[in-house]
Amino acid sequence: GWNLLPVLDITGTKKSGDDLRTATTYLRGDVVRAYQYNSSTNRYTVVADDANLKVGTGYWVYMSKAKVLVP
Repeated sequence: GWNLLPVLDITGTKKSGDDLRTATTYLRGDVVRAYQYNSSTNRYTVVADDANLKVGTGYWVYMSKAKVLVP
């Protein structure tokens, strides 16, 4: 189902806005669709599977199966 989740860097080496990993890698391949909201344009954009997620950004993500999400 749908989840609103942040992208966190647990190593502490990245700052807000830095690229972390792709959606598929960060969420271990169970992503069906992901959206990022841009408050400047008031629009959602689709996040490609191979697009890098940004630290400190929240994403709406639809997962194909239930699981525990751990950064």
